[in-house]
Amino acid sequence: MDEVGRAGELLDVAVQSGATATGGVRFDLRDREGAEREALRLAVVDARARAEAAAAGAGRAIDHYLNYRTWRTSLPRRWRDWLTRCAAAASDSG
Repeated sequence: MDEVGRAGELLDVAVQSGATATGGVRFDLRDREGAEREALRLAVVDARARAEAAAAGAGRAIDHYLNYRTWRTSLPRRWRDWLTRCAAAASDSG
């Protein structure tokens, strides 16, 4: 279902049709992969800005990366939710 605002209506129909319990309602993104890629892009932008600030404080400049790693893992739900909100906010403002 794409219209989150109608979730209650859908549950009402289920109960009126005889359902005695509801559970396991889950909200997710239509384009989770895109949101994850955007979150990763924003993380790299932030890391670069922090590295440049640190280098400038030391009178230096960043000319290349020494190390860059990424891996896919199961993040705790609160972290996934936070990354999702960050990516959504970035796409809304950009």
